[in-house]
Amino acid sequence: MIGGYLKRKSNKSDGEVKWALRWMEVEPPDDERPDFMLAVYKTDMKEKRLNAVSVHNISNVLLNDDDPTQFFVVVGPSTYTLMARDEYDAKKWVASLNDIVQLTRGDKDGANPDGNCRIS
Repeated sequence: MIGGYLKRKSNKSDGEVKWALRWMEVEPPDDERPDFMLAVYKTDMKEKRLNAVSVHNISNVLLNDDDPTQFFVVVGPSTYTLMARDEYDAKKWVASLNDIVQLTRGDKDGANPDGNCRIS
């Protein structure tokens, strides 16, 4: 699975844009959760999960054409803007997340066979 530090963009009500550094990883299904989850933690110590999204609910993952270090994760009506440390890491995240989304939907063509990637 993929995991690593990313910055998550948040727009404040006063219009100010803030970026929060968060540890994110795709967690495999277990006895309590039948789906792969994109989980968000404050640090890689994973003391408290701040948020989690079922990978099954992700409809699109794509690079930001205006900034190659950023990418978008679309979940229902929400679009999350994430920033990797560089363009290479952003592309790895996009490819890995798209592979996992395809695998969870039963579309195994074109997916990375092992699906493993850790970006620290």
